[in-house]
Amino acid sequence: MARTILFVIHGVGQRAPAGSTNPASDAAKTWWKEPVDTIVSLARKHAPRADIGLKPKDEGVQIVPLSYCDVLVDHLVGWKDAADGTKDVSAALRARYPALGEEYLAELSDITTDDSDFFWSKAVDVLLYRVFLDVRIRQHVRTQIVRALKEHASRGRVPAAAFVSHSLGTAVLHDTLAELLRDPVEFGGIANIDVLAYVSLANVSKVLTNLENPYESPVRPFGAGHTAGARMRRFINARHELDPIPYIGGFNPDWDPQTSNYSLVTMNRITDPNTHSFVEYLKHPGVWAPLFEAILDKPVTPEQLEQLTEQHDKAPLPPCAAALETLRDEVESLKDAVAALKPTTAWQSISAFTRAARVIEEARTACVKAGANAGGGR
Repeated sequence: MARTILFVIHGVGQRAPAGSTNPASDAAKTWWKEPVDTIVSLARKHAPRADIGLKPKDEGVQIVPLSYCDVLVDHLVGWKDAADGTKDVSAALRARYPALGEEYLAELSDITTDDSDFFWSKAVDVLLYRVFLDVRIRQHVRTQIVRALKEHASRGRVPAAAFVSHSLGTAVLHDTLAELLRDPVEFGGIANIDVLAYVSLANVSKVLTNLENPYESPVRPFGAGHTAGARMRRFINARHELDPIPYIGGFNPDWDPQTSNYSLVTMNRITDPNTHSFVEYLKHPGVWAPLFEAILDKPVTPEQLEQLTEQHDKAPLPPCAAALETLRDEVESLKDAVAALKPTTAWQSISAFTRAARVIEEARTACVKAGANAGGGR
């Protein structure tokens, strides 16, 4: 059996490859390849003796991708407005869900026709999880977690676990684990899960909280908060200064790193114009080094971590200075808008999530164009 299971869960916008005849299943089968390959590649470089992967030997670390995109895609497949990318988002939702109150639909009125494509390709996932499919998605993810743990149980004991979550996945995973850890008999039948590390990247669980306050739930590090029940041995929270998503997400606990094993990783170096990239988050030493320390017994001193981070930050900037400057301006503008709005519900944040998706995609597209021009259009 595996010694430890590393669960990895995705964020928004995971869809099947073009031409798929089974889009829900294919989305779940394909989304994880790049993040998993990145984790394995980093481990081979920095912990070459470690046995980690999708199919490790006994006593290795098994990576298990967790999917909920198949539930979302399955729901969207039969929705004509979603398939057509209908420009009037409020009208599409009013037609699909006639029982919705106008006060909720009014929260979506700021989604412009220019932004509607980004709603249907990404932000709609946030709405579907938080409002319509939350129970189904939690059940689906919980089943995957419980199945993997039971498959590797030995003499009544399940292996240790670690979790890496990104974007919307931080909310989905938080809610799923909160249920499982609060009431293991009702939700899965597994008690005393030993969680070695919990990694959240671009955390949105605060504004999208569905069950309980993530600052006080079991999904927090030992010693954090003012109540008992914390179940994470280590909690690593990473956000990029130019990723607008975590600002909308509002996850900013006051956990004291001196009394709890909590670390906040704040990134500011741009290694990719997509500052929300799951893979680019994973590549930062502040993320993978403490994770490997927890699951691969690969200690890292503060001095070593500082050196690794310096090496990481020496990577050249993408060759698109104007696009990156526009990105900075747009993110600052979005931050100001979020600060003024102070969203406390998913409905209030949907427009901001949609705008953030457009800002990031426009920066990526502009950088690709600038790189093509620099290469003579090739």
